[in-house]
Amino acid sequence: MRTVMLLFLGLTTLSLFSQPNRKPKMAAVFAPGYYINLKNDTVKCQIQINPEDPTEFYRQFAFIAGKTKRPKVMKVAQIRAYGFDGRDFVRINDGSQKLYAERLTMGRLRFYEYQHNGKINGYPAIESEYFIRDTFAEGEKSALGEPAKVSHKFYKKALKPYFQDQPMLWSDLDKYDFNKDKVVQTINEFNQFYAARGN
Repeated sequence: MRTVMLLFLGLTTLSLFSQPNRKPKMAAVFAPGYYINLKNDTVKCQIQINPEDPTEFYRQFAFIAGKTKRPKVMKVAQIRAYGFDGRDFVRINDGSQKLYAERLTMGRLRFYEYQHNGKINGYPAIESEYFIRDTFAEGEKSALGEPAKVSHKFYKKALKPYFQDQPMLWSDLDKYDFNKDKVVQTINEFNQFYAARGN
């Protein structure tokens, strides 16, 4: 009997240690939002605001619309834009792929942020890339109308062509220190001189 008990205890211990270590899944939280489909129709829905990976917002989003209870996932190729809680994500082409970027400014100059998993100083972290475009660009300056990546290192040089109509604002930016909030503030000041137009 003792041998059977020891064998049972050993098998129980072995089975406990062989179980995969799974983290509990967080319940999905939804907030009122919208998406714009490929036909430019705006659809009101409930968007999941707590994905497991926060960079998921830049690749896809989950939503519930109408009477359905099961979330549906939409990827970049299926939707033009979506938003919730004052945040707007717009599909842009960075030259090599289409992605969702969060629109940080509205008006003539649009400034976008794209986040992805990467490394900062050798440690896993969320990295940000930034894009800018001029919605008024036409003729010789039409290239400024397409989203262009803004390097952290040489960001002021990259922004210069966009500020030619208001060079004093551009000159106020620090040459060496990229500060997202300062760039957003400067672009918002620039945009106050022009009426909002386009996406």
